[in-house]
Amino acid sequence: MSNLALSSVAALGSAAFFSSAVTLQALEARSAPVALQLRPALIVFLLRRPRWVLGTLLGLLGWPLQAVALAYGPLALVQPILALSVIGLLAAGHRILREPVGSRSVVAAVAIIGGIGLLALVAPTDSGTGHGALPAATLAVLGACSLIPFARARARAGSANALALAAGLAYVMLALATTLLDGALGRSAWWPALVWLAVCGGGAAIGGLTEMSAFRLAPATVVAPIIFCVETVGPALLAPIFGQHLGTDGQSLAIDLGGLALVGFGVALLAH
Repeated sequence: MSNLALSSVAALGSAAFFSSAVTLQALEARSAPVALQLRPALIVFLLRRPRWVLGTLLGLLGWPLQAVALAYGPLALVQPILALSVIGLLAAGHRILREPVGSRSVVAAVAIIGGIGLLALVAPTDSGTGHGALPAATLAVLGACSLIPFARARARAGSANALALAAGLAYVMLALATTLLDGALGRSAWWPALVWLAVCGGGAAIGGLTEMSAFRLAPATVVAPIIFCVETVGPALLAPIFGQHLGTDGQSLAIDLGGLALVGFGVALLAH
C-alpha cells in the first residue's frame, strides 16, 4: 500500500471514529440533570454511562489514526478527509439522535468542508516548535476565553453556541500546548515540558466539560461542527506564533480568505 493510500485510509478511519464518538456522547449528555451544567460533576455522571464511555474511547482511538494519516500524507490531503466527519455526524444525527437535518445543514456542511480544504492547501506542513513569551501569552488568552462561560451562574438555552465556541478554543489551546510540549521534550527541557503537559490537561478538561454542556442545550449537528471548525482553523491562524510559516504571496492570501469565508458561512448557517 502506498503512503498516500495508507494516509487516506487512516484519515477516513479517524473521521469515522470522531463522528461516532460525538454521536454516543451527545446521546448521554442529553440525559444529564440541568443542575450539573458546567460542573465537574457532569463528567462524573457521564462516566457512569457506558455509551458515553464508549464514545470517549472511540474519540481517543481517532487521534492515533489522525497522527498516522499526517505522518504518511500531506496536510492538504488529510484535513479535507477529516472534515468528512461533519457529513458522518449529520447522517448519524438524523438517524440516531433524531435531529432535523435540512437543506440548510447540508449546505453548511459542504461549505465547511470546502473551506477547510482550501485552508489546508496553504497551511504549514512543518510541525514548528516555537517557544517563548508570545506563545505562552497566546495560550493564556485562549484559556481565559474558554473559561468565560464558567463566570456565569448558569447556562441558558441561548448560550449553546457560546459553549461550543469556548470548547473549540479550549481544544485549540490543547493542540498548541501539545506543539510546545513536543518542542520542550525535543530540547530535553523537562520543567517546561511539565508545564505544557499541565496546560494540555487543562485544555482537555475545560473542552470536554463545555462540549458536554453544549450537547445538553443544542443538537450535536450544530455544536460539533462549530467546535470542529474552531479547533481546525484556529491552529492554522496562530501557526506563525508557534514557529510555523504561512505563505504570504497573493495566491495564498486569496485561498486563506476564501477558505475562512466558506467556513464562517457554514458555521453561521449551523448556528442559526
